[in-house]
Amino acid sequence: MNRTLNIDGEPFLYFCVDREFGPFFLKFCTYFPYNAKLCLNGHEYAKQQLAKKGIGFKALDNGVLECDDPKRLQAICDGLSAEKIDALLRKWLRLLPHPFSAAARKAGYRYQVSILQAEFSFTQVLDRPVTGRVFFEEVIRENLDIGRPGQVQLIFDRRVTARTPGRFRTRVITDGVVPSLHVDYKNTRIKQYHKEGRALRTETTINNTRDFGIGKLLKNLPALRQVGFQANRRLLDVQRVSHDCAIGEDAMFGAKRANGCLTRWFVPPRSKDREPQPSASVTSAYRRSLPYWLYSVSSCEGSTTAKCVCSWHNCWVSTLPNIPSEG
Repeated sequence: MNRTLNIDGEPFLYFCVDREFGPFFLKFCTYFPYNAKLCLNGHEYAKQQLAKKGIGFKALDNGVLECDDPKRLQAICDGLSAEKIDALLRKWLRLLPHPFSAAARKAGYRYQVSILQAEFSFTQVLDRPVTGRVFFEEVIRENLDIGRPGQVQLIFDRRVTARTPGRFRTRVITDGVVPSLHVDYKNTRIKQYHKEGRALRTETTINNTRDFGIGKLLKNLPALRQVGFQANRRLLDVQRVSHDCAIGEDAMFGAKRANGCLTRWFVPPRSKDREPQPSASVTSAYRRSLPYWLYSVSSCEGSTTAKCVCSWHNCWVSTLPNIPSEG
């Protein structure tokens, strides 16, 4: 344990290692109302638990690359609860000096945990990393409009109107030679990138729980967890549909196979300017440009599609609670 002392009223920090959670830090404010901040990493918690249970694994920076028992790893990640985080804080408050004396605590002055920031990640470990890099660059090219309001409301399952605050944009940021895709919704960010050349990482960072009508107290972590992981999966679903037009058509319009051929159909919207034809047979390029004017499209088997085989580890990354004092 290392301690950074305060000077002239500045906060002081404790850098600690816990047997259950691994490394974390506590930061205390030295003036009223004596707020504090706890920062922990769920991946470090998972690694600590794997080592404790004797399960072999290979670490990825802020993640797990390989594991002898992926199901138990997932169960460990799912088991990181609000109760365990609160117990971690209470344990170390008993061990460390902090602004509230024993007399103050006896009088009812104590810390209550709330969530300042929570990050939820979905990591897809690729068995062919070079192919994965090429795949991700193609994903970026095909999803430059992913930050538009219509796409954002699909990802977050929230209605977006002209009164919704925030900037709706797609940002592609390159760190050295590694590109990353960024999408914003209010105070929430989704980042997607090719991690260490080995995995596709999709992570949602929620900076204000009120963006989703959820309270800030730590007890609301399960609801927030659901929002974060669902946003990750919806982003991947939107990208999957946009990457493969056949999947998109099947999902939106339905499909039927007969005599070795796949027939997709839908009822197009009517228009005063242009009436759709009864049926048509078109190329894939034309089908992309005019999808709303076709009653049915048939395609036979024989084409091949390149697929990226991957395994994944779903890990809850970190919570950065703000701990306001009572009274």
